[in-house]
Amino acid sequence: MMTSKEGQKYNSGTHFGEINRDAGIYQGTLHLAKLLKINNFLDIGCRDGQFTEIIRGSTGAEAHGIDIEQAAISIAIEKSINAHVVDMESEPIPYRDNFFDCVVSVGVIEHVYNKDHFIEEIRRVLKPNGDLILATPNLSSWLSRLLLLFGYQPIDTITSVKHSLGFPPGFVRWPPNDHINLCTYKALIELLKIYGFEPKKKIGESIFAERLLWLRSFERIIFKIFPSLGGIAIVWAKNQQ
Repeated sequence: MMTSKEGQKYNSGTHFGEINRDAGIYQGTLHLAKLLKINNFLDIGCRDGQFTEIIRGSTGAEAHGIDIEQAAISIAIEKSINAHVVDMESEPIPYRDNFFDCVVSVGVIEHVYNKDHFIEEIRRVLKPNGDLILATPNLSSWLSRLLLLFGYQPIDTITSVKHSLGFPPGFVRWPPNDHINLCTYKALIELLKIYGFEPKKKIGESIFAERLLWLRSFERIIFKIFPSLGGIAIVWAKNQQ
């Protein structure tokens, strides 16, 4: 996860411990990455490079990464990842135009105010017809819709940086996440299209990694028909330069 220097600093989440490879956001992203024939890729928000390594091992592609935190980048570099410190809120990605076959972004865009700059920079460094795999919490998930129906805060949103507010009893998020804003699946697709991306595949994934496994199995059946109901939105899109 990453955010801007001006916004909330990192909630280290799982990235400085062992990442949860069973989490839907990782499984769905890796599934798409394995389908691609690529020579290199950029992992935006690579943190210490754990998931970057997994993608490299699955695709055989040269791995590059950017993140806002120097401590994370130092660890990624030790793993032979070409990694750089970048604030995706305002700074350019330090690569020439049309450099990458693929850009991967997992759980990053929800930490960024200036999503236009974020997408424009991705498009700039992608080769024509290059691949973008973008994964982010989905504001229009079935769970958020249900919570809103009863007057509660949508999941993965934040009201206070000190307190977990607006959730039903027993549903407290602590500590509060550092998401700046979330996209609905529809808004995310529209944003990509505006900046010249053609969505090729949309996946809805579950937010339940190691709990309520019976619900996770049921969700996956529903999400194959209605991906926009997923707790996680994952989009594979082509750069139509």
